[in-house]
Amino acid sequence: MLTKFRYFLELIRPSHAIKSLIVFAPLFFTFEINLDLYITTLVAFVLFYLMSSTIYIFNDLIDLEKDKLHRLKMNRPIASGRVTTGEAKYFLIILFLLTTFSSFFFDKELFYTLSIYLIINILYSIILKKIFLVDVIVIALGFILRLYAGAIVTDIPLSPWIIIITFLLACLLAVSKRMDTESIASSDSTNTSKLYTQKNINVIMLTLTILLLGVYFSFTLFSEIIIKHNILYLPANSIFVIFGVGRYLYLLSKNPVNYDPIAIFYSDYLLKITFVLWLLSFYVLSII
Repeated sequence: MLTKFRYFLELIRPSHAIKSLIVFAPLFFTFEINLDLYITTLVAFVLFYLMSSTIYIFNDLIDLEKDKLHRLKMNRPIASGRVTTGEAKYFLIILFLLTTFSSFFFDKELFYTLSIYLIINILYSIILKKIFLVDVIVIALGFILRLYAGAIVTDIPLSPWIIIITFLLACLLAVSKRMDTESIASSDSTNTSKLYTQKNINVIMLTLTILLLGVYFSFTLFSEIIIKHNILYLPANSIFVIFGVGRYLYLLSKNPVNYDPIAIFYSDYLLKITFVLWLLSFYVLSII
């Protein structure tokens, strides 16, 4: 029984819950410690993660035959046979109903946001992931919707700076995952558009990296948050962003076994330390 529970837990990819932490961003950048708002945001975080999990299961069912041929995805619960397709479908329905009804009664706008996220990702799994660059934009929009979810449940206006930074970072991570395209034989691949090549991936990643670092540094100097709180030393916080992005790109250049950004983050202690230092320095520099 416990073994089966572990398989179902693996099916919803708990390590990927970190993606939904972005719902805390609108509250984080207000520099306010409001316990009630953090609890409200925590509920939104859980609901968004659960809705994401329904998409993970749906995608695993759609790509089942291809996943069986993939050197990494063949070990997933459904592809490996540890969870049957029937069990996965029942689990998907339960998660969908739980998340849908909970979000509807918790916050109507959150319910609509999750519904849009669900529809977009179903379209992604069926067709959009096969379209060059559109697949990356759809993934980035998923993170923007997470941002929006955090904003609506707390009634905090979204900063255009945060939206742009989130979009660029999400695009960079999505494109970097496409680096796995050429290292897997086409017959085994479950990747998206075959138009991705090492050359155009490198060009896109270089462009996104320059834009991301430039926009973030500008944010630390000119954003409405900085002006409102009269924060003078936040540009120093950019060093952690530069190091974090640089470290991530370095790890990609070492040809990792798994190009999933989440797997790379969890496997590297320097990235995790950098992320924590970025969080801490943001608040420390804001009160100096």
